[in-house]
Amino acid sequence: MVDETPGFLVLEYLAGSRSDSRNDEKLGRGLANVHKFSNREFGFYANNYCGATVQNNEWKKSWLEFFRDNRLRFLLKLIGNKRPLPVEDQKIYEKLIERAEDLIPDDSIPVLVHGDLWSGNYMFTEKWSGNY
Repeated sequence: MVDETPGFLVLEYLAGSRSDSRNDEKLGRGLANVHKFSNREFGFYANNYCGATVQNNEWKKSWLEFFRDNRLRFLLKLIGNKRPLPVEDQKIYEKLIERAEDLIPDDSIPVLVHGDLWSGNYMFTEKWSGNY
């Protein structure tokens, strides 16, 4: 049986420092470097989580396929497994999925992205050199 417990990250205590425009710029440049890593397909070698919700990262040849199947359809299935969606809501989601090909560019390039980036998910520290 596969353990369904998400992984944990254990770090030494890091004292935070105040953000300033130089640190913000260094963070932005570091994230830009992350986005330089590309791949032949969209996805990731393992599933991850958005909060407590698993995200399906199965490899797909196009961004359209990945977003439509691994995000929209996958999440709708998870919701449907917990509770039935109202018929009107189902129609709206199906219409979106049908139109996805018109809304999502077909020339997207797969790149590594950070994902869940918000102010509680990064920290400037005294030890951080910010060298990129």
